[in-house]
Amino acid sequence: MAGGGHAPKVAVHDVAALIGAVLLVSSLALFFIPADKQSGDIIWQTTDGEGNSTAPHAESGEMVGFDLLSGDSVTLMLSTAECLGHESYSCVSATIRIVGPSGEVIDSKQIDIDENGSAEFKFKVDESGTYVVEYEILGSIQWESQVARRWMQPYLMPLIGAALLGWGIWQGQQIEEED
Repeated sequence: MAGGGHAPKVAVHDVAALIGAVLLVSSLALFFIPADKQSGDIIWQTTDGEGNSTAPHAESGEMVGFDLLSGDSVTLMLSTAECLGHESYSCVSATIRIVGPSGEVIDSKQIDIDENGSAEFKFKVDESGTYVVEYEILGSIQWESQVARRWMQPYLMPLIGAALLGWGIWQGQQIEEED
């Protein structure tokens, strides 16, 4: 110990049960608050700072960023969002660009909104790293993203956590019976 005192030995099964419980609880929390789904709105401002109505103009920026592994795929669902007072400018056109980890544009596509007011854009990555989705949109749009992991990441952590927790509790009971 840092203070010069003595501490009792910690059994391996107690540490395994503690780690397993933390993995199990945190992974179950991620099922209820998914990190792989994100959504948002890009709303065209219908008035300027003084309250005057403005004409539609193209807006651009970063929509969302992802930390992806090789083989992961992302689906972006786009749907029109009605502007206040300007329903005809819900979404005229949208261009989506995917910027890879090296900073270069790896995919760019003009999105056509169908008669239902929605469109879908998918991409798969070959290299691990951070990917950014950029947009250029005339009008307003709502977006939702979903990441499909190549590996069983969301399901592997609770299984390992449950196994460690179960083994730690079982070993603790076996040692108590021997004493």
